[in-house]
Amino acid sequence: MLFHHASKNRPFHLGTYPMEVLPRDESVVAAEAAQPPAGPTEAAEAGGALGPAVLHYRELFAGFAEGGPAAETAPVPARLDRRAEDIKGCSYFMDADQVGICRIPENAWLEGRRPLEAHSHAVVILVACPALPDRGNLARAWVEDAVAATAEMRVLEIAGCTAGHIRQMGFEARIHHAGDEGLDRKRLAVLAGLCLRAADGGLGNPYIEGGFALAVISTDYELECDSPLAPGAAQARNRAYRKGIAGAVSGRRRPPPAPP
Repeated sequence: MLFHHASKNRPFHLGTYPMEVLPRDESVVAAEAAQPPAGPTEAAEAGGALGPAVLHYRELFAGFAEGGPAAETAPVPARLDRRAEDIKGCSYFMDADQVGICRIPENAWLEGRRPLEAHSHAVVILVACPALPDRGNLARAWVEDAVAATAEMRVLEIAGCTAGHIRQMGFEARIHHAGDEGLDRKRLAVLAGLCLRAADGGLGNPYIEGGFALAVISTDYELECDSPLAPGAAQARNRAYRKGIAGAVSGRRRPPPAPP
């Protein structure tokens, strides 16, 4: 008989992946500072029967990238950890796969983009690409050319809700996403403890084997920050993960990876 940690007792703001058990390494901050400035990225294309709907809703959610804050500031918690738990919980309620928070270094702003001076913190939201139906399933042809765009659509939807929550509390929030960004989302995903930098400059996630989409919310709302992952986090898909360590969803219950 196998015994599993009780997921019902897992704090909601931790999400379904056991990110909190991964090793951290603050020296990664200096390594990222040495990375060359990045340029903007293009949004993924979407084809097949699903493509038009995905592109329509991605454009719709992109309309919430900017917006003004409420006229009055809400009575927010004084403790930064409580603030971070609230923001992460909001994103996880919308089914984000992973959420991390970091300060925005000066070199995270893209070349040619004017920094938003008041925005000191970044909320980085990650959504895995959806799994595909089995080969031979008729539905596969409908969706396989829109996998990456679907993840971008979902992460934009979640970021829109979270940014709106921050604005309603009286703080500024701006969403940066593929096709419309002022920040290096890859660099911030590393600094926020969600991803590891590969030798070729790309990103890898400790738990997600396939592709994923990122959105970043820059804000003047001060939050408790996460630390970057240590290289040892690359070994995260181990026996403990497959058993459901710390009440997180068991790795054996995860769908097969989507194409990168």
